[in-house]
Amino acid sequence: MSESALDSEFVDEAVASFGATPHFGDPSGEQWALESGRALVRRPDLAVISVSGDDRLTWLTSLASQVVTGLVPGVSRELLILSPEGRVEHWAGASDDGTALHLIVERSDLSGFVEFLDSMRFALRVAVAERDVAVFSSVRAGANTPESVVGLPGHLWTWEDPWPGVVEGGAAYFQGARHPGARTPMMFHAVSRQGADEFEAAWLAASPEAGSRRRAGYLAWEAMRIAAWKPRLGRETDARAIPPEVDWLRTAVHTAKGCYRGQETIARVLNLGRPPRRLTYLQLDGSRGDLPAPGTPIEVG
Repeated sequence: MSESALDSEFVDEAVASFGATPHFGDPSGEQWALESGRALVRRPDLAVISVSGDDRLTWLTSLASQVVTGLVPGVSRELLILSPEGRVEHWAGASDDGTALHLIVERSDLSGFVEFLDSMRFALRVAVAERDVAVFSSVRAGANTPESVVGLPGHLWTWEDPWPGVVEGGAAYFQGARHPGARTPMMFHAVSRQGADEFEAAWLAASPEAGSRRRAGYLAWEAMRIAAWKPRLGRETDARAIPPEVDWLRTAVHTAKGCYRGQETIARVLNLGRPPRRLTYLQLDGSRGDLPAPGTPIEVG
């Protein structure tokens, strides 16, 4: 398929509007490099919210689907903000540095998430602010580890996506021997804005084998993410989506935690054992040149 066809058929205009690069001329090769820990993706479609103040961890625990109370530097958590009906409203990857809690979020959701958090501060000792940093993503494989990026120019912290593990308090529907996402554990690196280019150059040059690392576009990342069955806010979710429908109970929900918006829905689905809908992975064999448009009904039988 030509590059022009790729650009016209698969480019997400919303993501591209933030300045994300779809590909660097070889989407398939970029995906293979990503999966082996040899590619880095610049992510202007992601943003960071920082929450400071002594009450930040207990406060966010009271609002979110996950427990972040007691979170220490170097530990990563995934969380959701749900509506009173249990529908997914906001998503974040959470890390704490001892003085502030940092939330990696979808840039398209940034203003709405900040507005929600500000509305819930009341008299608590918390402050919410957007943080101007760059975000990169990669896969933990081979020589590419969280420890290997520490000390690179501009590096601030790395959030390790817990997917597809089942975290404490989590639950899972997939019962196979090995989850497809287990082979591509994802990492997100927060980097100072002014140091982003230098960080990228240093990461590319740090390979044990000279020239084996490369940049990758977001099309390669999205293809890998989908193959890992990893849900993403605004992609696999709609206005009705609840966490069990996309298997987010694995990593983003503590099922034994109480007192948060949407808790009743989570408990009801757990007790019934069956969500109203289920996200299903569909792999097309490529025998036809055309692909169904998003939203196309697909029926079996």
